[in-house]
Amino acid sequence: MLDSPVVNATTVVYPGLEYQRSGYHNLWWGKHYRKEWATAVRVNNFYLDTAKGGLTVVKEGGSRQSMGLRLKERKGKNMC
Repeated sequence: MLDSPVVNATTVVYPGLEYQRSGYHNLWWGKHYRKEWATAVRVNNFYLDTAKGGLTVVKEGGSRQSMGLRLKERKGKNMC
């Protein structure tokens, strides 16, 4: 975990802890940026209720390899 103090409106995330592997695995199949995927990162929070005057979720988006949300502004404009 990051040793920095708590900062308002931020969160510490681990992009892909599932990519951590043993030294034996890395010896045979390589590292493939596993250290980078398992490193903690502090990111800014995104609040749907205040962004662009308020956004609401219309439906889930994305396809086979991605996940996303379809959003709509308070005035009714779709945000793709």
